[in-house]
Amino acid sequence: MNPPKHPVEKPVGIRDLQATILHVLGLDPHRFHFPYQGLDQRLIGPTEEGRVLQDMLA
Repeated sequence: MNPPKHPVEKPVGIRDLQATILHVLGLDPHRFHFPYQGLDQRLIGPTEEGRVLQDMLA
């Protein structure tokens, strides 16, 4: 029998994981930005999708 290839419960997106890691490092994922080719870029992307996963930190 093959194991499932997708999470069964509580899937985590890459932006959520990145926001959680930045939070653990002491950085605000929505305010942390860096200049790249004349634009301010964020590691979690331009949208507000990234959220800190408190369940992973407990």
